[in-house]
Amino acid sequence: DSLCFVFFFLRKRRPPRATQSRSSAASDGYKRQLDDIINDNKRAREVIRRVRSLLRKEPSKPEEVDINSVIHDAIRLVKQGNDFTGVSVRTELAEGLKPVMADRIQVGQVVINLFANAFEAVSELSEPPRNIVVTTRMDVEGEVIVSVEDTGKGIDEGSLRRIFEPFYTTKETGLGLGLSISRSIIEAHGGRLSAIRNPDRGSTFFFSLPAKNKADVV
Repeated sequence: DSLCFVFFFLRKRRPPRATQSRSSAASDGYKRQLDDIINDNKRAREVIRRVRSLLRKEPSKPEEVDINSVIHDAIRLVKQGNDFTGVSVRTELAEGLKPVMADRIQVGQVVINLFANAFEAVSELSEPPRNIVVTTRMDVEGEVIVSVEDTGKGIDEGSLRRIFEPFYTTKETGLGLGLSISRSIIEAHGGRLSAIRNPDRGSTFFFSLPAKNKADVV
């Protein structure tokens, strides 16, 4: 729940030390990691540019987007450089989903933020289960629904009413902008973003996006 969600996938990414083996395999690995860091920096710059455009209410760049592909990319990016030991990540992604018309980078950043928040929530636990479940489905109204569920400590009722307000945060180091910006992105695409406290433990965040040719889905 922080503006830093833009850079979450860059955290702890470091090239290997120059003192590592100079073998051909090590050299190739070094080059690949450098390429990854360069590509991640390019992505970060593009994310910042798109978020600025959103805040300035400039037109976005919608395209046909496979939301399942966006989710796979987001999970991969968050996992890079972060210790998921003891954390179970499960995806239940519906097959044959219609594409959504969206700015892929903006919507991808929403998924990164929600998944990163879920990871942080379960990472705070001293005992298992530390589970994250990401699902997609199509509802009867022709909207694609994405949910990110965690088994963290959950969100109290007071915070649940305010978590999407700008600058509201439950974290010591948070700026309180990540979820606010995420909701703005989803609403700008004609969707909705909400959260609930799970009956047993943890929280679930949902967002919806209209599928392409929504009128054809009844």
